[in-house]
Amino acid sequence: MKYLVGALGAVTVLALAAVAFIYSGIFNVSAKEPEASITTWALRTTMEQGVQRRASQASVPTQFSAVQVRAGARAFGHECAICHGAPGVPREAWAKSMNPMPPDLAKAAPRWSPAELHWIIRNGVKMSGMPAMSDHHSDEELWSIVAFVKALPQMTPATFQALAPNQSDAAGHDH
Repeated sequence: MKYLVGALGAVTVLALAAVAFIYSGIFNVSAKEPEASITTWALRTTMEQGVQRRASQASVPTQFSAVQVRAGARAFGHECAICHGAPGVPREAWAKSMNPMPPDLAKAAPRWSPAELHWIIRNGVKMSGMPAMSDHHSDEELWSIVAFVKALPQMTPATFQALAPNQSDAAGHDH
């Protein structure tokens, strides 16, 4: 009984300390300030584990077609390249100020499975700026974006321009 009272007391003190920290305003919420490494680790690990757990329920196409990659390239050029960039198309200047900065998907795509990419694109990611795309894209369109993202690591600027002509102009870039 004595240990139970002590444990409850410790939990109460920790809870009150957490509430005091939250209301203190000590934590710097500025997007200009980099996160502490422990915060970066905690947020990244939480995101990765959450995506892996939920993505395992997806029914992944056995392979992606050239038609899907082309459709995905067009959608990506219109909606995703402003934050992530694309081959030959830099991300918008303001996206470089996001915290966390949206990843360069040509480099990040290989570490995610198609099911995980689909989940991320479909549902978005809290506290990252990544919106849920399922409200305005069908599941077929989402899989096309996944097909394109999986093709990104080998894609050249010329290939992207052939797949999604004038996407750099649509993103507001002069090339």
